[in-house]
Amino acid sequence: MKINMNFDSPENKKEKSEDETKLLQERILDCFANPETQIQIENDFTHTFEQLGLSQEKSIEIYKDVSSFLKSNQSLRETEDKVRKLFQNTRLNFGNQELNLIEVLNEKLKNRAETIFKQVAPYLKNIRGKVIDYGAGDGQITQLLSDQLLLNIEGVDIRSYHREGLTVPIYIFDGTRVEVMDKHYEAGLLTNVLHHEQENEKILAELDRIIKHKLVIIETIPEGKTEEEIEMDKDRTFMNDYLYNRLFHNANIPVPGAYETPKDWIRRISKYGWKLNYEEDLGVDQPVIKDRHYLLEFQR
Repeated sequence: MKINMNFDSPENKKEKSEDETKLLQERILDCFANPETQIQIENDFTHTFEQLGLSQEKSIEIYKDVSSFLKSNQSLRETEDKVRKLFQNTRLNFGNQELNLIEVLNEKLKNRAETIFKQVAPYLKNIRGKVIDYGAGDGQITQLLSDQLLLNIEGVDIRSYHREGLTVPIYIFDGTRVEVMDKHYEAGLLTNVLHHEQENEKILAELDRIIKHKLVIIETIPEGKTEEEIEMDKDRTFMNDYLYNRLFHNANIPVPGAYETPKDWIRRISKYGWKLNYEEDLGVDQPVIKDRHYLLEFQR
């Protein structure tokens, strides 16, 4: 695959990053300004800390520190650095070793890629032709699909943070166009990618261009039985996403919280000629972070 080098200038990238950071901080403050949402944030954050091994009392204490940092007038970068330092200085026994909170989270979720692999593998078996892992992240899932299903697969992402030792290619691109010919791939996979891009319609259009026959998606879905309940749950879901991607990890991953209901994803994706073949509510499939996931398989 030809690597797309048509990136923004450093000045444009800096300006865009600053705008995204400002919007992100405003949304965080809005979440804490809503009393009901603030209760949900406290419940979910303390749940995460307890799942990592802290006592209820210590979990509440850590939450209060984190929320105090996030509600301060400091820059978001300073705030996030303070929270990560707090996590690094919070140590507990894990097995026969002493680890900090971030290390314990990584240990707890070290089999996460294997879980996702098992969820998507049945829908990608026996694919003849090239497969793209769009938004491949650290590449672990891409590698598992290559090794265990023998897929001819490659990944793309907007940032380079893949694991060492990968043999599958992971390319960096500008987030808009994958530099391949139309219908270059037989199938495509996206695992928790779409909600990380505010303008995700451009992703759907690009997938339509580059993929022939099959599309497998896992997305984070807010909780709720009605459209109104799901809409009200978007801020809680956003804050869990922010906790995992920006406070526990320093990968500078965008977290605009561009969530949809399964019904809306199906409607939007179907406009490009994709036919829904299978859907499954995966529920909260990782006990540490209270995120609900949903699988969609499309064909055409």
